Amino acid sequence: MTTIAATGFAIILLAVPLRKNWIYGAVMGAFWFGGQALYGLGVSRVGDFGTVLGWPLSMGMIIITSNLAGFFTGEWAGTGRTSRGYLALGMTLIICALEVLALGHAK
Repeated sequence: MTTIAATGFAIILLAVPLRKNWIYGAVMGAFWFGGQALYGLGVSRVGDFGTVLGWPLSMGMIIITSNLAGFFTGEWAGTGRTSRGYLALGMTLIICALEVLALGHAK
């Protein structure tokens, strides 16, 4: 029974026009690969503290970028003022935390 349901669901998914979703997926994959490549280059150039600084910076920028992309594409359009306020507060805290990491590493 599960196989029949899974096959039916796959047929439904394949019937929907997916060109736009495939393009979005390919672009997201390219950005992810590019981000990881830049992360690797940055970590190797920073030295001993590369992973300590690089990974939080990478994750923080992923969170900020994805939330901004969601905001500009209308993903946050149906949310209330309180939710958007929490989003702004969270992103501000991430930016402040990244600044503290950068200042802590500065000589």
